[in-house]
Amino acid sequence: DFILHLAGNSSEVLCFFAIGMIVFSLPRDEGGDHQSLLGIIMALLYITAPVSTILGLIQQLKMGAISLEKINKIYKVRRGVNNKLGIINGSWSSFSLSGVNYSYSVGDKSFSIKEVSLSLSRGGIYFVVGGNGSGKSTLCKIISLHYRPEGGDLYLDNEVLNRDALMSFRQCFFVIYSDFYLFDTIYKKLDDKDYFLIRKYLKVFELDNKTQIINNKFTTINLSDGQRRRLALLVALVEDKDIFVLDEWAADQDPKFKKLFYQTLLPDLKRKGKTVVCVTHDDRYFYHCDQVIKMEDGKVIDIYKPVTK
Repeated sequence: DFILHLAGNSSEVLCFFAIGMIVFSLPRDEGGDHQSLLGIIMALLYITAPVSTILGLIQQLKMGAISLEKINKIYKVRRGVNNKLGIINGSWSSFSLSGVNYSYSVGDKSFSIKEVSLSLSRGGIYFVVGGNGSGKSTLCKIISLHYRPEGGDLYLDNEVLNRDALMSFRQCFFVIYSDFYLFDTIYKKLDDKDYFLIRKYLKVFELDNKTQIINNKFTTINLSDGQRRRLALLVALVEDKDIFVLDEWAADQDPKFKKLFYQTLLPDLKRKGKTVVCVTHDDRYFYHCDQVIKMEDGKVIDIYKPVTK
């Protein structure tokens, strides 16, 4: 490794060192023909540049080989995890938290999620409810794998999610938190079907006179808070992830769009086999979910099926 490193970083020095060795060694050792020696030296001088370039590439080739080896290892790990857990093709049926704990501090204040156990089924609609500061958003960030539990386990179809699997499964989520950031670009290769959906939802969300999509980019995202949330949900619907985590998405929507969200969009997502975890205070729409998860002081104090309308 030392020789390769030296060759890669001092290639020209090595070339001239070799020429010097010839100049000072051959005449004395072999009494060589000076004319022939001069020819050899001139030839060596001419090939110094290409030889130097080749030697200079050695270190880069070595680094490239190391990088390729790392990429292959990552690919093998991710392929093994996906095949084992069915993450790629979305064939998983349940995602569970078992005895999960998580804590954090802000200044002199601290908060913790304590011994949370729950199970989310594929195609299920779940409403997370509770008072302010009860831990709703923190629980959602654990579910979406943005927060890693300090204790307890996460399961996908009764298999513990290890670190590599967590990284892979995280790609199955689309999250809109209360403090979300709206990108002006959709980072997905869009086909004709996607553009059809975008035009459809721009009209449904009454955004078609506010912004358009050109080459994966919205012409503007300078919108009101409610409009930005609708545009973020449009992106979520187009990206078509397995799990939607929505933190009070409907809080700043007018009654028309709240009704659209609860009575049309959520049932559509359920029919498509999507799992939706939604923080909400809209108790009049609870009957549209499969389970209500009630939080209080960092604990899940109740999980119940709402009464149908």
